Amino acid sequence: MEDEVLTFAEPTPGVFLPTTIEHRSSVNGEVRAVVRTTLTEVQVNAPLGPDAFRIPNIAGMECADMIRQVRYKVDSDGNPIEPEIPWAAVPAPDFFPPPMAPGERPHPERPPTQWWDILGLSIVFGIPAWLILRRRGRNEKQPS
Repeated sequence: MEDEVLTFAEPTPGVFLPTTIEHRSSVNGEVRAVVRTTLTEVQVNAPLGPDAFRIPNIAGMECADMIRQVRYKVDSDGNPIEPEIPWAAVPAPDFFPPPMAPGERPHPERPPTQWWDILGLSIVFGIPAWLILRRRGRNEKQPS
């Protein structure tokens, strides 16, 4: 892999930035891909609009203040619109299963792995692997 800066710009006196960068990927010395990135509208310290850092669609969402350990709903500007609720008063979300007792199996209702589980995994992973190996074999047989 190789990167080369082709052009620079001076958008503000004394500030130089690369504006055209070419990335080349090669395999065994042969260039396989070239990606050119060009920056066309470079500005340094330009004023930002009033909505530059505004988070869209947050009105009514719940904010979790991890420093103060409280939660509250916010308006479109991120200001609280409901009273703060201490985390201790908020029930824990049911994201994770309860802890298991020693010796308890994680899924007692699920039967042990069956032959169709192994067959399914073989198909899911075996066919793409076979296709990749087959394609590699064809590429190696083709004359350069």
